[in-house]
Amino acid sequence: MAKKRKSTPLPKAPAAKEAKQLIEPTRIDRLLGRNPNQEQTRHEREAAVQRLIVMSVVAAAVVIGILLVIAFVVDGIVRPSQNVATVSGESISVGDYQQRVRIERALQIELINDALNDIVEENGVTVDEAGNFVLQQQPYATYWSELNTSDVMGLRVLDDMVDDKLIAAAAAELGVTVTDEDVQAYIDDLIGYDPEAVALIGTDPTATPEPTITPTPFVSPTPTTEPTATTAPTATPTIEGATPIPTATATVTPAPTEAVPTRSAEEVRTQFENQKQSFISEVARLSGASESAVLDVIRARALRKAVADHLSGSAEDETLYADARHILVETEEQAQDIIAALEGGESFGDLARAASTDTGSGANGGELGWAPVSNYVEPFANAVRDAEIGAIVGPVESEFGYHIIQVRAKENREATEAEIERAKDLVLTDWIDEVRTAAEGSYETTNAWASNIPQSPNFIYHAR
Repeated sequence: MAKKRKSTPLPKAPAAKEAKQLIEPTRIDRLLGRNPNQEQTRHEREAAVQRLIVMSVVAAAVVIGILLVIAFVVDGIVRPSQNVATVSGESISVGDYQQRVRIERALQIELINDALNDIVEENGVTVDEAGNFVLQQQPYATYWSELNTSDVMGLRVLDDMVDDKLIAAAAAELGVTVTDEDVQAYIDDLIGYDPEAVALIGTDPTATPEPTITPTPFVSPTPTTEPTATTAPTATPTIEGATPIPTATATVTPAPTEAVPTRSAEEVRTQFENQKQSFISEVARLSGASESAVLDVIRARALRKAVADHLSGSAEDETLYADARHILVETEEQAQDIIAALEGGESFGDLARAASTDTGSGANGGELGWAPVSNYVEPFANAVRDAEIGAIVGPVESEFGYHIIQVRAKENREATEAEIERAKDLVLTDWIDEVRTAAEGSYETTNAWASNIPQSPNFIYHAR
């Protein structure tokens, strides 16, 4: 049987490869210039990642730059150009307001520093001890409070800026102006420089007689013996927790000591002139303002002083004092009952002790003693000023209630420097109120000031 012949099979045809599905490039692929359908080497992949990182950093930098530009525009252009007030059509911008606040802060800082240095140099105490004393005294206590309460200072400065514009217009109508010499004189007062006193250094002072006071005799429907007035001892004020400022005590030194040379008037004048220039320069440096801007603020203050001097006239040389007593009650009906009782012969002192809501004077029979009339609230002061000696006046209404007043005596006394300044301040305050009332409707303020109050410069002590 013949063998079956084996046949060699034909080679199989290779299977057809599946068609590769194309991948749509993503946004990142297009950004990086990458083809997802093409094989990439490791180097190409790393380069693509590096490009992505660089582009991300650049994009972030651009965004930050844009934000910084926006912030700069808002803080440097938009916000400062906003208005905090408008007076007679003239705007007060946030930028002007912020500069004024910084100048006011710097002025207060320098005035406190000058006061501290005076105490340190004159008494040989530490700065902390001087601070315990100075910062309890006016006006430094107010300065310190404003430096640490920005909204209080902010509102005060806003009012001052509005008032300055109103005062400038009203002062012109009064014919009151200030010169550069007036501005320099105001700075002299700030730093305690008295050119006239300095000029007298080294000369013999001329004695002048002391003025005498002629008291008005006491007249009363109920005659009493009035005791002779004596000077009451005054308690020395102390500050709780503060180290007392030592007072120089005269001692007898058996051995002769070398005399301390007395500086000439010219040397003292030069010192004050240098101190004055240093004061302005330091305020400008602290506030970041120009010296001319600082002088403009001082000029506005000097104009207020000139107006006060003009309005006060010659009356500033003397102050009206009164010896008065009063009974304070809550209602007009109670006051009328008190007046009826007094007219019926009841004792003023007994009624004051029994009925007065002013417990301080009430315990003393209503006695207020001798005091400047200007110290009282306006309705009370006016009543005392117009009252006849010994007459029962009232009821007089004030913010405290209803007063029944008896003036026991009045007299004009030579005013002290403090009394003169207080009287001028009261006159000026009343006048500014009148100016504001007359200008009502010609000025307005916005709320923009409240969020734009500078907190700097901050107080730092520096030795003179």
